[in-house]
Amino acid sequence: FSFHRSTLYLVLDFSHLFRNNMVGLNDYVHLVTNL
Repeated sequence: FSFHRSTLYLVLDFSHLFRNNMVGLNDYVHLVTNL
C-alpha cells in the first residue's frame, strides 16, 4: 500500500512540475513574441 501511495505522490509531483514548466514555456513564448 505504501508503495502505491509513494508512486501516486511521485506522479502528482511530476505532473505539477510539468505544469509549472509549461507555464514557464508560455511566458517565454509571450516574451519572445512581444519583442
